[in-house]
Amino acid sequence: MSIAVRDWAEKQTVGGPDKKLLLLQLANFCNASGECWPTLASLSALTEMSEDSVRRGLAALEEKGLISRRSHDGRDLIVVLADTICRERRDALQSPHVAAVFVKVDTDAWRAWKQHLAARGEDMPTPIRRAGDGGSIEGWFFDTLFPPAQQQSNG
Repeated sequence: MSIAVRDWAEKQTVGGPDKKLLLLQLANFCNASGECWPTLASLSALTEMSEDSVRRGLAALEEKGLISRRSHDGRDLIVVLADTICRERRDALQSPHVAAVFVKVDTDAWRAWKQHLAARGEDMPTPIRRAGDGGSIEGWFFDTLFPPAQQQSNG
């Protein structure tokens, strides 16, 4: 989860509590560049909305210019939050000098990020699942493998 994306989503006027909940759940899935690819089934389960309601909600959010959808890596849906913050982050992450990294649960990097966020009074976001060797893996996308304060000692 990107905290900047979550903060942005909380400030948006979307036209109803169901659409707001859907946008907040999308923000929970987003990486630092504002991209996510949850399934309709997972969004339906998390929001307690039918898949048809999720489809209608996504269409409404897209019509308002808050998200855009396209196919990506064989997945049926990728949601990109259409905000200046996310566009700037995507541009920065596409720079040859910066790359988002996937931090897996129960690794030294995960523990460092957990400690870093706790020191800032923040909880670790809900992990996302990615296909990996031998099954799925859980973790998060961060700008760096270790938090900024740990870069010199570990990176």
